[in-house]
Amino acid sequence: MIQKIILPGMSEKQRLLYQLDIYRGDLESEIAPGNKFHKLRYHIKAAKEKNARYVATFGGPYSNHVHAFTKSAIKAGFLPLVIIRGELHSTLTSTLRDCVSDGAILFPSQRDDYRLGLRSEIKSEVDKLYSDVYWIGEGGGGTLGVLGCCDWADQISHIINKKYDTWCVSSGTGTTSLGLACSNAVESLQVFNALKGAEDIEHEVEVLWHKMAGEFTHMKHADPLSKMSFWHSKEFGRFGKLPLEVADFLKELYFLNPTLRLDPVYTGKMAYRIWLKIKHNCWDYQRSLIVHTGGLQGWRGIKGTLNPYPNVDEPITM
Repeated sequence: MIQKIILPGMSEKQRLLYQLDIYRGDLESEIAPGNKFHKLRYHIKAAKEKNARYVATFGGPYSNHVHAFTKSAIKAGFLPLVIIRGELHSTLTSTLRDCVSDGAILFPSQRDDYRLGLRSEIKSEVDKLYSDVYWIGEGGGGTLGVLGCCDWADQISHIINKKYDTWCVSSGTGTTSLGLACSNAVESLQVFNALKGAEDIEHEVEVLWHKMAGEFTHMKHADPLSKMSFWHSKEFGRFGKLPLEVADFLKELYFLNPTLRLDPVYTGKMAYRIWLKIKHNCWDYQRSLIVHTGGLQGWRGIKGTLNPYPNVDEPITM
């Protein structure tokens, strides 16, 4: 599950100086690969404890979370309800077709209302139609998502047989990064913001941590925020948009590492940004561990000519 990454265009000195490994979280689960299972794990457990009949969440038309959520909900015996960002078109995306085929009920939303999440009008309308609904925030966030990712870091630490100067993860809501940082196994964490216009992620993570410490008293003495360094980029952070330079890098990376595939939104763009820093000798860590958070189905939302991988829906095993 730990794989060494061979980076393109490195000098002999750089190859000797920098070691970049990746934890293959994408190989953990067929229905909820990467961080998806871990963010959903305690939510599904809580839904069962509350005797919920339905579980509901939010996501975009190519959302990795929605895809994994639907399959996980069905497997656990729930009927999944999904509020989709924006309108539903007569021709659904491949992601949403999978969800409907699995048994999900989809609801369109107005984008301004969608941003309100659990306080949205569409959420209230769904609650009028269905009783016994357990709600999960967008991306599987919240304190239960953090708790699951903290456990995930502990599990990863039992697999690795060396000490890393830092761990690296791409971030959307901040749930996964905070969960990893809450683990005693992680001493340093580089958090690469994946979303354009989400530069306030540091504040959101801080708010989430204070909520976490209030709910789980056994964690209140942890100090995750001091371990986290945030990296922002306005150039690579749009969903469904893959810059040509990132696509070219991923093609080169795949040629050198034919058993490794990265997603187009999170881990792929993060690997590119780390590579740039190493290439220009401005990466401060000799031994780094990237955490692969899955999301390969997201390639179906990217223009085909930019996709470096054949048969993207079929996972490559090591």
